[in-house]
Amino acid sequence: MLKHETGKDTEDYVKFKQIACAEYLLKRGTESVEEVAARLGFPTDREFCTLFKRLKGKTPSDFISGAGIKHLN
Repeated sequence: MLKHETGKDTEDYVKFKQIACAEYLLKRGTESVEEVAARLGFPTDREFCTLFKRLKGKTPSDFISGAGIKHLN
C-alpha cells in the first residue's frame, strides 16, 4: 500500500523521512552532524553523511554552511 501511495518501498520511505528530520535538526543549529546522525539511528556519522549527500546532493556540512547556520557547539 505504501508503494502504491508514495511510489517508494518502506526502506526508501524511511530514509527520505530520516533525511527530512535531519534537515530540520541541522537547520536548528543546536546539534552537530554526529549528534544528528546518532539521534536518527545511523550506525555511524559516515553512513549518515553518505545517504544525506546521495539524497540531497550535498554533505550535511555543506547544507549547514549553505543555509548560513552556525552551531552553538
